[in-house]
This record gives sequence, C-alpha cells and structure tokens, in this order.
Amino acid sequence: IKKSNSLSKSYNFSGEIIGASEDLYINNSVKIATGVIFDTSEGPIFIDKNVKISPFSYLKGPLFVGENTSIKDARIYGGVIIGKNCKIAGELENVIIGDFTNKSHESALIHSYVGDWCNIAGYTKTADLNVDYSTIKVKLFDNIIIDTKKQKFGAIINDFVRIGGGVLIYPGTFIDFGSTVIELPKLSGYYNPFTRFERGKFYEIDVFFNEVEIFMKRREVFPSSNFRSRCVDIFNEFSLKSV
Repeated sequence: IKKSNSLSKSYNFSGEIIGASEDLYINNSVKIATGVIFDTSEGPIFIDKNVKISPFSYLKGPLFVGENTSIKDARIYGGVIIGKNCKIAGELENVIIGDFTNKSHESALIHSYVGDWCNIAGYTKTADLNVDYSTIKVKLFDNIIIDTKKQKFGAIINDFVRIGGGVLIYPGTFIDFGSTVIELPKLSGYYNPFTRFERGKFYEIDVFFNEVEIFMKRREVFPSSNFRSRCVDIFNEFSLKSV
C-alpha cells in the first residue's frame, strides 16, 4: 500500500495529527472537513481516493479507508479496514468492513467482520466480551461450535446482510449470507442464510433478488448473471441441508 501511486504524504489539511505525520498517507482527491483528528501513534493511516471525512471525526491507525467512502462523525480506534463505496459513522475498533456497506448512523462495531453490501441501522451495537470473561464461542451451520480462544470477539456478518435499528448483537453471533434481521432487543447464535426478519423464517429467492436489485441500483450497480447463479447455488445448498 505504501508504494501506491494513489496515496500521498504531501496532502495539506487544517486538522490535527497525533503521532508521526510520515505515517499518514492521503490521496490528493480526499476531502477533509475542519476538526478532523488523525492519530498515527499506534499505526499508519491510509486514505484512498475520493474519500470524504466530515467534521469532528477521530481516526486512529492502523487504518485503511477505501476509495469513495464517506466518514461521518466517526470514532475509529484502530485495527480497522474499510472497503470502497461505504458510508460509515459511529464507533469502530478492530473491524473489517467490505465494499458498499452502510453504517451511516450512530452505532458501534467492535472486534467484528462485516461483508460486502451490508446495512447496519442506527443504534445497533456488537458486544465483544462475556460478563464472566469466558472465551467466545461461535456457532456455525449444523450446530458446529468453534471456541475462538479469545475473550474479545464480536460478530461475523456475511455479505448482503441487513440489520434493524436498536439491536444488541451478542458476542460470537454469526449472521449468514443474504439475511435481513430485525429481532429486538438482541441477536445471538447462528442465523441461517436468507433468514427473513427473524430466526426460522426465510426468503423466497425471487423476493431476495427483488430487494437486492433495489438497493444495488441506488449505487448504480446491477446484479450480474454470475451473481444470481451463485446466490441460487447457496440457496439450493442451504435448502437441501434444511430438509
């Protein structure tokens, strides 16, 4: 990344840098508002082209922000990778976020993985620590349980997942591909692919495609035939296992 021609160390802005300025790499097309703080004291920061950062955001490295992403009133505390074309607000720490994912309102993602084309509504948070400090266990399909051997572990949120507002996501929760989950007040355990609204209810594949087309077209992206074919494969595989 340091050798990328799209990143520059000569970018001038009116914000504050905590740590070494030579560890801050910003493309010259980036727009940074007044009051933004960059903190490289614990790792470098890379901001790719056409990123927009709103006032009063705090960004701490190690951090990578992909192209065309918007950062709005965010507190980013390091260990974070954000893909391209995302809309990000609120709190992030030790998180990987894929492309075209929205977390554009106040919420918190900690020690978690979020895939592509996800939407996490406002005031939804991932918890990352059991109250008894026991290691976090993640449940998979077929009741497989994996002990992460970690005391801190948030959630795994697969591609094309949408989560409603005001939800607490318990440590070790796994929400699989293509699910829309709005259960209140908490999510825990494993959610099968194509879950619709709550555990045990599922999308019809045509309904899923209709919804996907709507929110992809908002970004001027259109589902390919290969994408549709892969979704059908996942849907059919899951359906066979569920019989």
